[in-house]
Amino acid sequence: MDNLDDKTRSSVEEKEADEGARNALIPPEIWMQSAVSISHDQEDAIKLADDLRIHPAIVAGRVRYQTNDWRLLSRLIKGGSVRELFEKQG
Repeated sequence: MDNLDDKTRSSVEEKEADEGARNALIPPEIWMQSAVSISHDQEDAIKLADDLRIHPAIVAGRVRYQTNDWRLLSRLIKGGSVRELFEKQG
């Protein structure tokens, strides 16, 4: 659980937590072999999401993060945030 009020975490801890979260949903070996990691194509993103049984918005977020281009795959985000997808499951 992420505690945004906890100012005692170091930037190293924060980076490790971020990497762990990224890799939990899309393991690095799968990401590196996926077509979407190179193509940034919507169909490739949907295929990876289907293969991993995750929402396409998660794959879109990974592409956006990796490329630092937050406009990519906007249609897969559909106006909501990824956080909302997790809140609906609870």
